[in-house]
Amino acid sequence: MGKVTKQSIKESFQHFIQRVTYWCKVTLWMTAFILVGISGYYIYSKSIIPKSIRFARQQATDTGRTLGFTLKEVLVEGRHYTDKQALLNCIDTKRGDGIFPIDIHRIRNKIEALPWINTAVIEKRLPDTLFITLQERVPLAYWQKNKVIYLIDDRGDIIPEKPKRLPNLPHVVGKDAAKACVPFILQLQQVPQLYDQVQSIC
Repeated sequence: MGKVTKQSIKESFQHFIQRVTYWCKVTLWMTAFILVGISGYYIYSKSIIPKSIRFARQQATDTGRTLGFTLKEVLVEGRHYTDKQALLNCIDTKRGDGIFPIDIHRIRNKIEALPWINTAVIEKRLPDTLFITLQERVPLAYWQKNKVIYLIDDRGDIIPEKPKRLPNLPHVVGKDAAKACVPFILQLQQVPQLYDQVQSIC
């Protein structure tokens, strides 16, 4: 077994320091390389890829228009109380627009946010028609609470917007009358001769 001397300890320590220094440099270079790669990809994806996607979409839209796939008609079924202009604002498209880029999910979400709408179904009927089916809330009665009159639907929920024209509806009065009256009025509607004579329910 060799004799350990101060010189051999010093050389071993220097060798250890050199190895540590080497691997630190390697680690730093690798980290820098990864960061440069990530930064480059981020810049690339934020500039080149979106531009390519936009270009492809525009080409598809232009091709669709050339082949006649442009919006010519919007058909709406089921509108009774919803304001026409509010509905048009939600659709937000015009004749001549390419039919493929129209975002029917965005339109549906905007329409279903209108006060009179329960659900909306949007369809693209190629080559040139947007077909919209509405299911509106059904006005059931006027509910008086604390001297304030609300319009309620067939679930007992308040409809925040009153239309210009409404059929004759019964009035209900009381703190919990909005929900409590629903099953009674729905049953009463099954007998039109009797329902037509009812004006208020307390």
